[in-house]
Amino acid sequence: MRALPLTLLPLFLVACERQPVATDAPLLPAFSATSDWTDQVVNLPPGDVKYYAPCVDDWFDEVGPILQRWHIVTTGNGSLVYVKVRFLDGYHNVGDKTGIWNPAVPGQEATYTERIPAGETGSYSFHYNLTPFIMVSEVSGTKIDWTLLVKVTINANGEVTVNRDFEPCHILGKQ
Repeated sequence: MRALPLTLLPLFLVACERQPVATDAPLLPAFSATSDWTDQVVNLPPGDVKYYAPCVDDWFDEVGPILQRWHIVTTGNGSLVYVKVRFLDGYHNVGDKTGIWNPAVPGQEATYTERIPAGETGSYSFHYNLTPFIMVSEVSGTKIDWTLLVKVTINANGEVTVNRDFEPCHILGKQ
């Protein structure tokens, strides 16, 4: 009688072997990204660049601090560039004939997002507008809308340059 249970033992072990009820979860692809934040306060000095405002027939000089914030996220699919420009307290324009012009809304800002595909080489440029950009004359109370155009260039070495220019302005009335 003892021989029978020993001969059935291998059959019992085979019958009890674990059988999977579900397939193993697939391996997920590895995801990696780098994130780089750069904040730069630029204090625009008097007399560096002047812009013509045809609606008031005057040359304006931008003076004071602006904040340029860059956030660049790079993945295997390319880079996402987020740019924000904000006018800080003390920023104003000085007209040769019309005096000081201040932002109508303190802390006006513009944001822009651009995707740069993977493998993009060389320089890369994009533009964005600060709209509305409303300035008020301290002398006359005149309000103008003057759209600021910004061109950002990133060269092959990752160096960033920013060029600003203005579209023709429009008088909105008096404050």
